[in-house]
Amino acid sequence: MMLSQQDRFRPVPELSNYRIPGVENMYICSSNLHSCGGIGRGSSYCCFKVITEDFKLPKIWEEKGREY
Repeated sequence: MMLSQQDRFRPVPELSNYRIPGVENMYICSSNLHSCGGIGRGSSYCCFKVITEDFKLPKIWEEKGREY
C-alpha cells in the first residue's frame, strides 16, 4: 500500500467518499476503505452517515442520550 492510498484516500481518491462514481445510490464499504481493517465496522458506520446525508434521513447519531 502506498502513502497515497492511506487514510481518507483508501483505496483510491475516487472511492474515498463511499460513493461509486457514475452509479447513483450505490455505495461501497469494507475494510479496504477509510478506517482500514483495524477498526471493525468503521467504514460501514461512515458509509451509513453518507447514505443518511444523501437521502436526507434523520441523523440518529446526533440525538440526545445516544452513547455513540
